[in-house]
Amino acid sequence: MKYQIEILSVDEFVENVLKINLSGVVLEVLTLNLPFPLDKTHHYMVDLEPKVFDDYQVIETNEEVGFKKIGNTLGYNIVGVLINGVIHVDDLLIFDEILLSDYGYLDNRKVKWMVDRIDIDFEWNEFLFSNF
Repeated sequence: MKYQIEILSVDEFVENVLKINLSGVVLEVLTLNLPFPLDKTHHYMVDLEPKVFDDYQVIETNEEVGFKKIGNTLGYNIVGVLINGVIHVDDLLIFDEILLSDYGYLDNRKVKWMVDRIDIDFEWNEFLFSNF
């Protein structure tokens, strides 16, 4: 899904790790197509893609809706209401094909989904044309 973000900072050790503001939510994310130079006053359009490297962990929960960082990693517990493969976290909508195909029995319930990291992919057309 496409979102407008603000870059808050770049990790001092790993330049592809960014701290971003996504609709008032601060997240640490990874990007493999970092545009240079970054302009912290510019808002960028990105695709947001949660990554799960092993087995999916999705459970029903009563926890507060939001993104909860997992320790000192790029992982998050994403808590929201699951509807047709989309987790609704307040105004943010996070789609995943596996959530749709394997977790339909949790539809319309609040769930917690553990992801190993969240990747963002910058829209290059928007970046190229906005800097001329």
